[in-house]
Amino acid sequence: MPHDDSFRKHLHHIITALEAWAKEMRPWADIEIDRIDGAWRLSATPRVSTACPFEIVLRSDRRYDIRIGNEVYVDRSLDALTDIPQLVRSIANGRVITRRWESWKTGLLYRVETIVDMPGSEGRFVRENPDAPAVDDVELEAAIEAYAPYRR
Repeated sequence: MPHDDSFRKHLHHIITALEAWAKEMRPWADIEIDRIDGAWRLSATPRVSTACPFEIVLRSDRRYDIRIGNEVYVDRSLDALTDIPQLVRSIANGRVITRRWESWKTGLLYRVETIVDMPGSEGRFVRENPDAPAVDDVELEAAIEAYAPYRR
């Protein structure tokens, strides 16, 4: 099977799994599904205010963009090892933390990490502040935000 056909089939399986998940989660979250400029988009806003909203856009160029809580990560690689359905299930199960690393001296944000705990692995998303000067890690402290499950 040509590489593009293999990817389209893989993407179709991911979308089918996410559509089934979305149907199951409608009692606990406002779900939006669209197609935009050749991409497929899923957005979930949980009805529990302490749960983690997310939006994912799966693109035909083997990339995806994701918003987890208030953090946005773009142009991520979508390959056979990327378990998007499990990532989404883990977010909905409240298995997410966001760490904001700031200087305790200046309050300047250095790095944001969003970590999604998945069975057997971890989805780690990191955004560095390119304008932050170099410092020792001992100068940084983390503010941690944890999320509740959608179903409560």
